[in-house]
Amino acid sequence: MLKLYIVVLMLISADLICSAGVIVSGGTENDIAGRMCRTPGGRLIAIIERNSDWGSGNFFSTFSDDEGATWSTLDTVVFQSGNQSTHSVVCANNMIYLFYASDESGYYKIYCVESADGLSWGNKNIVNLGWSTSQNVYDPIVIAEDDGSLTMSYISMSNGAYVAHCPANGTWDTDKNQIMAGGYRVRICKHSDGTYMAAYHRNISGNYDIHVRTSTDLVNWTSELDITSNGNSHDAYCNVSPDGIYYLYYAKNTSGIYNICRKFSTDCINWSNEESVTSDHSSNTQPSLFFDNNLLHLMWTHAIDYDTDNDVYYENYDYITGTRTLSYFRDFSLNAFQDNNNLVVDLQGTGNDRYKISVISIGGRVLYNRFINENESGIVLRNLSAGMYIIRAESAYSVKMVKVVVN
Repeated sequence: MLKLYIVVLMLISADLICSAGVIVSGGTENDIAGRMCRTPGGRLIAIIERNSDWGSGNFFSTFSDDEGATWSTLDTVVFQSGNQSTHSVVCANNMIYLFYASDESGYYKIYCVESADGLSWGNKNIVNLGWSTSQNVYDPIVIAEDDGSLTMSYISMSNGAYVAHCPANGTWDTDKNQIMAGGYRVRICKHSDGTYMAAYHRNISGNYDIHVRTSTDLVNWTSELDITSNGNSHDAYCNVSPDGIYYLYYAKNTSGIYNICRKFSTDCINWSNEESVTSDHSSNTQPSLFFDNNLLHLMWTHAIDYDTDNDVYYENYDYITGTRTLSYFRDFSLNAFQDNNNLVVDLQGTGNDRYKISVISIGGRVLYNRFINENESGIVLRNLSAGMYIIRAESAYSVKMVKVVVN
């Protein structure tokens, strides 16, 4: 058996440690979605769904006290048997509310827990939306309105996208108002003029695209407007900036890879040209966003390995100037060379990101994998047999490969 002995190279140049990418939750766990808001105390809080096998999810919290530049270690919010999946977090009336779906009763229902500070959670209750006991409902997205009321978009399985409203300190309506039959991943936002916009994707003859509808009363909705037409776009998320611009983010598939794109509009009818937000060799999905302090806060899911290892990423923009304040992208260089009996793999230009280094035989067999973090500049491989190898380094946003001969 080939034995590889490694030494990690540590970064010593301060110039190489910079705010390039912001990993909210990384490592080898499968963190499949993040939602965020600002707490009554002024901190950023993100609630992360960690779901190792896509069927046993739970929720964890993390905080940032420096506008998203760094995030705390995850703390448990909801951890129990069954599957807790799809969620929304919102601050209203000086409380933080986590809405989520769980199959703990045997069917998916929407639950709520609340907290004053994001640290201690309680008052768990099931949200009665008027459906029968055996009807699965899930995927809640909740927004807080200026009068303290809450509005929720959600999915009724096999029925489509729906909306419900809860007055401040009141109870949720059970009217089961439908936004769109067959709609999935529905998200809702509200303009200061009273217009609600719902964004979702749905299957039309095998094609999945993003669509929007608007309403002023949550009952009557305008005709559906198509936003994408590539046949493979998902995960719409919408919000309205303080100056009244509708922003719509979504995951678009190109050549087998999903990346985040966006459009914006002043009237929900005429939309801007599509802009790319990410451009990777690994999929980016599940965007979510909110506005405050002249910032657009953006969170999304990045696939290290889509089936088993996803991370949650964050960045923010000055939405007025369009300038990224915290940005995810930084390129890097890869070099590999022999030093006596050692093979040195050296990375330069790394930012606040995680990198996967692979040693591959010339026949294509992966001999070795290792993840390194932002404070490491590479590795040293010892006792590597003579021959030609491919060294591959992958960040969230770029892949580099070099060939090297070991004598």
